Amino acid sequence: MLLGLLLGALALTGCARVQAALAVQPDDTVTGQIVVATPETGPDDPGPAITLPPDLESDVDVSEYRQDGYAGSVVRFDGLTFAQTAQLTQAVGPVGSKIRFEMRRAGSRVLVAGAVDLTTVSVDRADFQLKMNFPGQVLEANGDADSSEVAWTFTPGEVGDFSAVVATPTRRRRRR
Repeated sequence: MLLGLLLGALALTGCARVQAALAVQPDDTVTGQIVVATPETGPDDPGPAITLPPDLESDVDVSEYRQDGYAGSVVRFDGLTFAQTAQLTQAVGPVGSKIRFEMRRAGSRVLVAGAVDLTTVSVDRADFQLKMNFPGQVLEANGDADSSEVAWTFTPGEVGDFSAVVATPTRRRRRR
């Protein structure tokens, strides 16, 4: 779901890894982890910079990521609302990035839709993936779906659309 967060940030760099694993909870919150990295240029290369909105800093953890010759960050969060998730998506990507991400509830369904423009990303060392788990049955999706999970792999050099319609239990109120 939050793959869009960082795809835009990395779209201009050519080579990148963005792997998002998100879980929609029954109370309409989102928990997840997003890896954002580029091929490291040396042992001190921090990878792409991530700037969080001040009102999300206490709800999001950013830590160092180094694996398979990539350097960057792992963004972890728990209990973000759909709106906060969208805000985080926009904040991590650069201004004017070509990302559209929407998630909303419509009665007993959760709707996910978006697009990621990777037309400026070269195919060399590019790895863009999004995986979402839901607390209900996936009814429709344009990714690889099973009963409660959808996965999308995006192709560099193309615009990738993603969508899912999920039947979910009636949402429960958040306790905080």
